[in-house]
This record gives sequence, structure tokens and C-alpha cells, in this order.
Amino acid sequence: MHKVPSPILLPLILFQIFGPLLLKYFTYEELRDLKKKVVERHLEQKEKQIAAEVAAEELGKWALDQVTRETSSSKLVTLKVGE
Repeated sequence: MHKVPSPILLPLILFQIFGPLLLKYFTYEELRDLKKKVVERHLEQKEKQIAAEVAAEELGKWALDQVTRETSSSKLVTLKVGE
């Protein structure tokens, strides 16, 4: 069974494997800029994901409140009609 490398070692292992090939086709500055763009996009995506989760949670609370209100008001109407 293969042992999975730790998250700290994984970038080092990947660089050992792909580093020579990357440096063959890209300059150090290009790789640094590419890394910066990738990290920025990951952060943007994470922010969007968190915002979507918060919005979904708020919508869920609102929907539950609406159902509770409708249920409560329909019970009141039923009680009034039944009297």
C-alpha cells in the first residue's frame, strides 16, 4: 500500500517531478506570476463559496419562518371557521 505524502511535502515532491519541465518552458517570474494568479482565484472561489453557503442558510431560515407563519395562520383560520 502506498503512503500518501503530507500536505507540506506534496508541493516539494511535485516540484521535484515537474520543476525541471516547468523551468524548461517558463521563466521563474512567469511561474511566480502564475502561482499568484492561481492563489488569488482560489481565494476568490472560496469567498464565493462561503457567501453562497451563508445566503443558502439565510434563505433556509427565511423559508422555515414563512412555512411556520403559514401553518400558524392556517390553524387560526381553521379554528375560526370551525367555531
